[in-house]
Parts: sequence; C-alpha cells; structure tokens
Amino acid sequence: MNYKLLYLKKNIIIIIILLLFSIAAPFSASAQTDIEYYLKAIDLYNKEKLDSSLIYINKAIKINNNYLQAIETRGFLFFKKNQFSKAIDDYTYILKRDSLNSGNLTNRGICFLKKGELLFAITDFENSILIDSTNANTYFNRGLAYDQIEEYDLAIADYLKATKINPIHLDAIYNLGVVYDKIEKLGLSIRAYTTVITIDSTYFPARYNRAYDLDELGLLEEAIADYNIVLKYDTKNPDAYFNRGLAFYDLKNYNNAIADFTKAIELDNQSIDAVFNRANAYFAIKMNDEGCLDLLTAIKYKIPQAKDLYKLKCK
Repeated sequence: MNYKLLYLKKNIIIIIILLLFSIAAPFSASAQTDIEYYLKAIDLYNKEKLDSSLIYINKAIKINNNYLQAIETRGFLFFKKNQFSKAIDDYTYILKRDSLNSGNLTNRGICFLKKGELLFAITDFENSILIDSTNANTYFNRGLAYDQIEEYDLAIADYLKATKINPIHLDAIYNLGVVYDKIEKLGLSIRAYTTVITIDSTYFPARYNRAYDLDELGLLEEAIADYNIVLKYDTKNPDAYFNRGLAFYDLKNYNNAIADFTKAIELDNQSIDAVFNRANAYFAIKMNDEGCLDLLTAIKYKIPQAKDLYKLKCK
C-alpha cells in the first residue's frame, strides 16, 4: 500500500518567510538561535540527512517549546522515520492549538493508519474532510482505512472521490482495482489497471494484477503479454514467472511452462507449487523421470495431490 503524506508548507517558502521576519523585527539571541537550528534542520532534510535534521529540530524546540512550525516539522520527520507514535504526539500538540488544520488532521490520520489504529484514522480523515473537502489524498487514505476493515463499498466511494478531484491519482485508481479484485469484479479491476498503465506504463503492480485477472478470465495470450513486460523490467520476480508458466501450461506450451516454473524455483526455492506444476508439464511431454523427481520433492513438502499423482505416474 501507498500512503500520501501532506506536507503543506514548502521548505523554501518557510525559509523565505522566516528570513523576512528576522529582518523585519528584532529577536533575542535565543529566538535567533531556535530559528537557526530550524533552518539547519530543513537544510539537512533537503540533503536527505534525516537523523541529523531531527537533532537540530529538537534543539530548536528545546529553546522554544512553543515553536509550532518546528513541532509540526518534527512530526513529519518522525513519520519519515516510521516513528508513528511520536509523530502522532507532535500532530496532537499542534491540533490542540489549531484544531482546524486539515493538513495536520490528515497527517495524524495517516500515522494512525500506519499503526493499524483504523477507527482513529477514519475519524481524523472525516474531520479533515469537514474542513477541506477538496484534498484527494485525504479521501485516498480514508479509502485505504475502509479497505482494511473490509468496508469495500466505502473504500470504492473514497477512491472514486479521490480520482474525481485528481484524475491522475494513480495510487487511488490502482487501489480501486485491488478492491474490485477482492469483490471479484474483474472487468472493473482490469479497467482500473488499464487506466493506470495508460497514464504510466511503468506502474508494474497494475500490469501484474491485470495479467493475473486476464488469466482468470481465460485471456491467456493477453496475460502473457503483460507478464512479458513485467519480467522485462523485473527479472527476479518469481511470482510473475510462476503465473506466466501457468498460462503457458494452459495453452499447452509445456516447454515454456517448464522454463518459467524452473526460473520461479531458482528465484524462490520454497516455490513448491512451481515444482508440482513443473512435474505436470514434464508428464505432458513424456519426461516422466523428471516429473517423478519433482513429485518426490512435492511429497516432501506435503503437497496433497503429489502422493496420489506419484502412485499413478511413477509406479
């Protein structure tokens, strides 16, 4: 899953405002110092030095524990470090002083979402939407929360709202497809994945899922074409090799099926389903010795059908 965090104030704007403010009004030495620490923290963050940035933001807050912009920024930094409880504490501190900040409500909701505290997350998203009903990411994240509690109709409604606001919100369109998969509306899921791929041909999870759905509908050649593209860019994806192997097998292209099952096994030696299916492909082209060896491996891992098939084919 993808989470969209709002960070409403761009760093460069923050820096310019602070610098203008420092010129316009005199500060005590300590006030200048907390701003200096804050600006240093922003600079370090922009250089992707997250830990160092957090050190300096803490120094700024230690000098001025009511430095709301610094506390808000620290919440963002805690989120980036996956320290969601600490981020929630900072966003809560800000929201007690500015309860109408929709961005911070959404941000705190995302932290609750990442922690699995879904009802708290949904409440924050709802309150954020009451203040600002035009933010696609808030609807998207509430959709994720509804999805996780299996309220699929509500999730679909939120993903659609997100895409109405932002028609190229790829994560919302993709997750819409995922929910349609869950409720077995494959035609709608394929349409969603196709929309994503049309906008961004490198969004490979959508292409992989479309391939799977096409296979489920018996559109094997189309499924293989999608798997081919996925594997062109992700050559170490055992599931894609396995699923393409199944499609080849169903087309009676047993040699290609064996090649794909073998590749899946090489990439994931726990892919016992690939071993069992390779055995069937071997039997289909009369390579019984190889098929029996695969069945022995499948029996070892307690694949239920393997023992009966071994009795039929190997004795």
